[in-house]
Amino acid sequence: EALYQQFEINRNRQRREIQKELFEFYTYCLENYAIRRGLSGMQAWVCFKETGTDDFVVNNFDLLHTQGMDYILDEIQRFIDKRRK
Repeated sequence: EALYQQFEINRNRQRREIQKELFEFYTYCLENYAIRRGLSGMQAWVCFKETGTDDFVVNNFDLLHTQGMDYILDEIQRFIDKRRK
């Protein structure tokens, strides 16, 4: 039972670390998108929500976070453009 408890503690710690890293990455993308497009943070957030870009960033975190910001922002813009058509 002690081994199971230690496993659960480690699993919860990893989950929190991943969630924190994901949240920071999402915020970083959102802020940089707003700056690039000349939007307020709120305008960028609404755009992300309306187009599903928030899910796109979260679901593709593993791939996106290994890329440079220009690539990430280009991918986000392509995704938004396709959603708006």
